[in-house]
Amino acid sequence: MEHLRALRNLSSGGFRFSATNAEVAAVLEDNGIACGHVEADDAALRHELAEKKVGMMLDLSRTPTDAHIRRASIEFNVPLFTDMQQIKMLGKALELDMEDLLIQPYSDYDFSR
Repeated sequence: MEHLRALRNLSSGGFRFSATNAEVAAVLEDNGIACGHVEADDAALRHELAEKKVGMMLDLSRTPTDAHIRRASIEFNVPLFTDMQQIKMLGKALELDMEDLLIQPYSDYDFSR
């Protein structure tokens, strides 16, 4: 499962996880990714967002009942990822070393295409 690899990369990069779904938390734990559980409508979740104890939100739910989670992330300026592709790209980026990055002058880029 490629998404578990991305989450492992994030975890090894120092990110910690909490899930609003107990089943998701259990799956992550079973796959070696430490994950706590919080209730989606819990005031403690808003408090953690407000206090900047949450570095980013990963919200992959498609249900309107969880929209308040996305709204709270935006209200408290916490980066919000809503797509697994975004999370995979972030995980891959965390695998890179500085030597892997080719930095070129702006003038070398061709934007005429």
